[in-house]
Amino acid sequence: MNPFRKRLVLLLASLITGAVVLITVLGSYIAVASQRSGFHSETGSWGAFLIFGLLFGASYICVFVITAVPLYLLLPVERFPGGAWAFIGTLIFGCGIPISNRFFSGPTDPGSSIVEAALGCVAGLAASSVLFVLSRRSSHQHPCE
Repeated sequence: MNPFRKRLVLLLASLITGAVVLITVLGSYIAVASQRSGFHSETGSWGAFLIFGLLFGASYICVFVITAVPLYLLLPVERFPGGAWAFIGTLIFGCGIPISNRFFSGPTDPGSSIVEAALGCVAGLAASSVLFVLSRRSSHQHPCE
């Protein structure tokens, strides 16, 4: 397989993994929050999950395309230790998700920003870890290839 194409496949796998983790954690958070007596949503818990899932999904994809794609294509993953790559991904997404959510939803309270940052950190950690592991595995050439 073409090396550039292989890198794009790895990026796509990382994007999907981070999105799945983000939506899973967000769904868990909404399920727990909807059990509190102070949870007021006009759309109910399913509607809140759909709305916030789309919001966070759009923010995640924007941050991924703006930061992760150029970073991965410019910096060779193989030269960094796994912990450093995971820290970089966690930091980028932990800061990027709350910032990009401001473009989609406008200003919110500080508590929401903390939750957004935590969701971004979890998604960034998952995406960067998958990207690192798959990059390491694909860099080892198999004798049959």
